[in-house]
Amino acid sequence: MKKFKEFSLRFLFKVSEQPVLVKDLLEANALFNDGMLVDPSKLNFNFKILNSYIYFGVFCAVV
Repeated sequence: MKKFKEFSLRFLFKVSEQPVLVKDLLEANALFNDGMLVDPSKLNFNFKILNSYIYFGVFCAVV
């Protein structure tokens, strides 16, 4: 189960190698605490949209 979870996260998200700036981290934390959506580019990760469609399609085919 742990390998499946790690594969899923690596398949769906791309994490940048650059560190997160403290200012951006504090701003994202304030937005999260207020219940607002956090901008993923501030936390240096991107969502792979095509991979999410593939993942969802395979998941639906299995279930």
